[in-house]
This record gives sequence, C-alpha cells and structure tokens, in this order.
Amino acid sequence: MSDNKTSLVETLPLNGLHKTWPILEIKEMVGGEICSLTALKGGVPTLRKKFQNKYGAPLPAQGKVVSFNGGFLFCSAPEQWFVHFNTENAFLDVELGAVLKASAAVTLQTDAWVRLAIIGASAPQVLERLVTLDLSDQAFPAGMNMGSAARTMLGHLNVFIIRPDNASDSASGGASDSAPNIYEIWCARSFANSLAHEICVAAENIYG
Repeated sequence: MSDNKTSLVETLPLNGLHKTWPILEIKEMVGGEICSLTALKGGVPTLRKKFQNKYGAPLPAQGKVVSFNGGFLFCSAPEQWFVHFNTENAFLDVELGAVLKASAAVTLQTDAWVRLAIIGASAPQVLERLVTLDLSDQAFPAGMNMGSAARTMLGHLNVFIIRPDNASDSASGGASDSAPNIYEIWCARSFANSLAHEICVAAENIYG
C-alpha cells in the first residue's frame, strides 16, 4: 500500500494577481469568508436585532456598507445581505445560522466569488471607463463606519462595487488619508479572468 496522502491545496481564482502603477494598485483580495443572509418570512426586524446584538452593527440599507469588529456587510438585494468576515472559518454558515436561528437563511459563498481591489488616486479614472455609476465622493461616499455598495454591469460582467467605510479592515487594512480611494469589485469566480482583463486594460490605457 502507498503511504502517499492526497491533500487539498487552495487555488486562488487569479493566482494572487497584484499590479502597481505610480498612484494605482490592483490586487486580488484573499482570505476571510463570505456568507449571504436572506431574511425569512418577513423576519427582517428579528434578523436586524439578532445581528446587532451579536456583532454590534446594523443591517445596512441598499447601497450602503457597514463595518463591525471583524468584517463588513452590505445589502445585496431587498432583504438580503452579504457579510464578509476577515478570518477564515469553514463552518461560518453553521455558526451564523445558530446565532440568527429562524430569522435568516445563511449560505457560505466564499468560493463563489473573486474579489479584486482597486486602490489609489487613479482608481475612479479606471472605473469610469468600465461602469456607468457616479463614483464621486458625493454620490458614492466612504465615511466613518458607513461605505457604499452597488450592483452594476462592468463590460459584460455582473458585479458588485464596494467602497468600504474608513473603519473597515478591507483592501489595505482600512482606508486612510494616504489612500482614500479604495474599491472592491466582487464578481462570480467563473468570470475572474475576464474581470482582471477588463480592469487591467483600463489601467494600462491610462498609464500606457
């Protein structure tokens, strides 16, 4: 009998993509877990109360991102939210389900998504070539404890664009005065290469 053991090896959708320009950085976000929450039977008030009691954060309205100690969440659709936790936990959906009980359906979604961060003063210039959203500070702000999120088309891709709030442990460990423009693009993992291509081509069109 062979003593060889087969082990599972984590495979990143974009192999840890990381590109930099003078005032721009594009990198694949890795680590952490993503869960979707869907309120059950009109249970939004109960879900809101249970999440607030456990994590000290409200369920954000559509278009908003809220951080809490250990992660952030945003509204993905009416009565639905995505929660990102900074730590890895393969049983997160089970633990969240036990906390939220019958108020929500919880699904672990980590492997379904690729997360690409666009960081730096040129980030809005890259994105304005790709999406029709107004991503100005006024229309798509990132303030303390409250950021912005939207679902939109990027080329032929259906994506979420997230501008984490200033307290979020996100793309570069939290936004700061030296890096105020931080955006995360979430896309279905099966379209990871198309997403990276679209964004990198837009960046190269700016910098040559």
